[in-house]
Amino acid sequence: MDGERWSATRLVRVALRVLGNLSCQMEILRLLKYPVLAEMLPCNPRFPIKFAADDYLARDLSVAERKSCFMHHYVRLLGALPDRMLRLIFHRSVSIFEMREGESVYRVIIHLSMPWDKEGELSLTLERNGIGIYVISFSIVPGSIVNSEAPEVLLISRVQGMKGKYKMIQEATKVMSDVNPASCLVAALQGFAEAFGICEIVAVSAVRQSAYSEDQAEMFRKAYDEFFYTVGAVLGSDNFFHCPVPIPEKPIQEVKRGHKLRTKEKRAFKREVSDAVLRFFQRNWRASGARSRAERTSDLPVQMMR
Repeated sequence: MDGERWSATRLVRVALRVLGNLSCQMEILRLLKYPVLAEMLPCNPRFPIKFAADDYLARDLSVAERKSCFMHHYVRLLGALPDRMLRLIFHRSVSIFEMREGESVYRVIIHLSMPWDKEGELSLTLERNGIGIYVISFSIVPGSIVNSEAPEVLLISRVQGMKGKYKMIQEATKVMSDVNPASCLVAALQGFAEAFGICEIVAVSAVRQSAYSEDQAEMFRKAYDEFFYTVGAVLGSDNFFHCPVPIPEKPIQEVKRGHKLRTKEKRAFKREVSDAVLRFFQRNWRASGARSRAERTSDLPVQMMR
């Protein structure tokens, strides 16, 4: 996975891409006139150039496509959420789902992806008592870039359990009606998509994941391909998985006898998570008096909104 620091060689590659794509860089710099984004520069000076990082979001995207993903994501957030909420997400974290089991408190939090910030702009992390045990990172990107007919999609670019937290992951699965943490976070992501009116989730396959390497191919295949098949996503010829929102479920009559009750419980839990996330964003939009997307983005240059 990408670490906190870029090597000198990597910085040179990024600088050359920036110099070769100055028009892309100028669009991003104009976006930084918004204080809520400019305020991220002191703690993350590479923020405006990371679109040029090696394999930003997914392997085999062009620099122009990466720029479009970066721009679309932040223009979308500026238009949908109030600055107060954005500052909390960008500089701290916000709890969007919580459940208690005995002395343990499980939370799904949303926050800026750090330090693996080229693998998705935002992250959902499942915590137990403040300790992260699983994470999914994603961005809001134009559908055309991932061969989707939808105008925009959520692109999942990282799925990972935290190192050394295997026992906690097992315990969390048991507590959450036998729903594993990765599936719990996908359910939360569905609620996010529903709140934003996004009708499709797309995910990288193993070979398109930013940190993929041949010597760890089997590990990546299990973490990405096998998982997204279980979700019901369909792998396209471009090695992106596609799944509609709401995520389809097998008709209950097709579930094997003896498994129906457990299946119903698992589905009820995932729906509880999705609904909680949906309500969270709806409640905060109303309470904050946030302007509509059209109102808040009307003064952005047209090219920024494509």
